[in-house]
Amino acid sequence: MLDTHNISDVMGTGHILPETHVHKNLLDLSLFDFGVEEVPLHYFHTNQDGVEIEHSAPKKKAIVRSDSGQFLGNHSDRYKTVPHYGLYKQHAERIAEVIPTNNIEIIDQTWDNGAKARRTVHFLDHTMKVKDGDEVCLRSDIFNSIDGAWSFQTFTGAYRSLCLNTLVFGGQKFYHERRKHTSGLNVNSALSKISSTLDVFTNQTEKFQ
Repeated sequence: MLDTHNISDVMGTGHILPETHVHKNLLDLSLFDFGVEEVPLHYFHTNQDGVEIEHSAPKKKAIVRSDSGQFLGNHSDRYKTVPHYGLYKQHAERIAEVIPTNNIEIIDQTWDNGAKARRTVHFLDHTMKVKDGDEVCLRSDIFNSIDGAWSFQTFTGAYRSLCLNTLVFGGQKFYHERRKHTSGLNVNSALSKISSTLDVFTNQTEKFQ
């Protein structure tokens, strides 16, 4: 059963909480396990005679959830749709190839009915004491969206926090990749660079201290 809280308006402030699943299984992709479909984009217009006519939007497409039909975004026909499930599955497989995953903490999050997603992985075996009572661990974050709000981004490093706009970090990032959702987006190529970050983390003790 998912350890989640519902998307809601926090005390009327306009701040929307994500749906969140905290767990330890890298292959648990249940929060992202829904299909998406690209469908033609149509709209209705009432002409001067009061007749409602349906039109298709040229070179446009809508993206909806396969399970519920919920609208997730609309884009030009050049937009490359990257479903969350396949992306995070590749991310998990890449990490498992290079870093032990028996002692990790994972935070999965989605916003807006699944239109936006984030996965954070803390590698607890790779924790470094900076000073008494102050530790930092290796982590990886990967962001994706279907509504066009976020580019595909992946970060790896030793940081405690980052803003969702990814401009402010509470620590050191070793690797950052940012790509727009276009035909040139190669997710596997971007994720392949994660493998070098463990050595960087291990060799940066003095700098952190």
